[in-house]
Formats: sequence, structure tokens, C-alpha cells
Amino acid sequence: MSFERALASGLVLTEGSVYERLRRHPGIAYDEHIAHAGLIYDPRTAKILGDVHRGYIGEAVRAERPMIVSAGTWRANRERVALSRFADRDVNQDAVAFVRAICREEVSTSKLYVAGPLGPRGDAYRPDASLSRDAARELHAWQADKLASAGVDVLVALTLPAVQEARGLAHAMEATGLPYLLSFVVRDDGTVLDGTPLAEAIDTIDQERVRAPVGYAVNCVHPTVLARALDVAGERAVARVIGHRANTSTLRPEELDDSAELITQPPDILANEVHEVATKYGLKLLGGCCGTGTEHIAAIARRFEGNA
Repeated sequence: MSFERALASGLVLTEGSVYERLRRHPGIAYDEHIAHAGLIYDPRTAKILGDVHRGYIGEAVRAERPMIVSAGTWRANRERVALSRFADRDVNQDAVAFVRAICREEVSTSKLYVAGPLGPRGDAYRPDASLSRDAARELHAWQADKLASAGVDVLVALTLPAVQEARGLAHAMEATGLPYLLSFVVRDDGTVLDGTPLAEAIDTIDQERVRAPVGYAVNCVHPTVLARALDVAGERAVARVIGHRANTSTLRPEELDDSAELITQPPDILANEVHEVATKYGLKLLGGCCGTGTEHIAAIARRFEGNA
């Protein structure tokens, strides 16, 4: 079953936090440029990373739900790879092969979809650091092509704070021919962090692409923030927003960006709030972002037991 058919059939899970969870692991030091993408090149850190993925996959298998399993490529664009100590490696190809091999270990299900994540060039909480549309298309096309040639099932642009860079990312991802999604960071007033109304952002991208995204998502905000944003976003935006990767904190992005501590929330409480917003707005691609772990994904899966 293709990823798009799985989405049409019902709830699809995503993993919880990997980047933020391992960034705070005492035995791990990220590459300053490509972050956790470099962990696959050391057997010790590769095992830690692999076990995190296996934990999330195990919850999807137990719940008998399809899941997106993401390669660690959110920070592996052309510029960052060139600056990293892994510039001589095909980081995107290797990261996809790493998670694909883990997915193949789970022989009881064929409902695991490998995603190739792309991220903004700059800080995900700083729209002023984002690229113009054309500069974004030029930068991100290299990585989109790398991920497509590696055989991902879907491309996902995550934690986007600005619409112009999202427009360029959409162009680059569309050109690969693969299904793709874009996920914004939003405020509770229904705007993307750069101030653009979410509905306007979605309409702009949908209208200028020949093959529009499969859908849109919101990540790195709390479910209650997303609920308030969708309350004012309008029917067209609500119809196109299909996913949410929940942050466990209700703090504003500026507060989260300055926070030295990871803020988390009990799994069952977060799962209830995810269920509430997903049920109200018809979301069907659900998982976790900062502050979440395996137990949060397990709780979300349990909360949707019996639902299609």
C-alpha cells in the first residue's frame, strides 16, 4: 500500500522526538552542522539512534497502525553537509539506508514508510533567518534529489517558520515526483511565525504548484496551540491540514528557543489533547515533537484504539 493510500485509509502515526531527545543524551555529541545525521557513522551512537527508532516502530506494530519512520536528515542540506566532518560521505543516502534497514527488521508489517525530512536553512523559530523562495528552491533541490534517489516513500519539510522558504521547498520537492508534505510552526492566532495567515500560506503554495502537497501539517507546537490556530484559520486551511507532531510545551516559540530545559508532559494528558484536536479537525497523521518519547506515541496510539 502506498503512503497516500495509507493516509486515505485512516490514522498514520509518526515517531516522537529523535533530534531533541538525543541532543540531550549524555553519551552523544552532535556534529555542529548536520546534528544527529552523523550518529550513524559511529557504531556506538548508531546503536543508540537505532534503538530509539525501534522503540517507536514497536508501538506502531503493537497498535497495528502504519507509521512514518524518518531518516535523520532534517539538518543535512547541501551547505551543512559540505561544512560537516562528513563532507566526503553521502549523508542523505546513508541516513535513508540506515532507517530502511531498521524497518526491514520488522517482518510482521509492511506499513512502515520511510520519510526524508528537510528543514529550514536557519533556526526553525526565527523567520528572519529564512530564505527567499528562489534561494530556497536552489538550496533544497540538492537534498530533495538526494533523498528521492535514496528511495524514500515521502518527503517532509518540517518546522518551517516562513512561507517564502516553504514555497521554494515545495518547488524542490514537487520536482522529484514523490508525495510530499510541508509542516509549519504556527502561533495560536492562526499565523505562521513570519506573520502570514496559515490559510494564505496554504493557498499560495497550492495555487503555484502543478502537483500540490499531499497535505500540510503543524509541528513543534502544543495541541492546544494548534486547536486555537485552526479555530481561526478558516475552512480551506482546515481541510488541507492533515497532521500534527505535538510539542509537550505550551510555551511560545521565542520562549522555547531560549529554554535550557526540556519541558515535557505526562503521556496520557498529551494523548488526550492530541485526540481532541485530531477528532475536531480530522487530522490523521499524528505523532510527537520536542519533549515526546516512546511512551507518548504509545499513549496516542492507545487513545485512538477502535478508530479508523
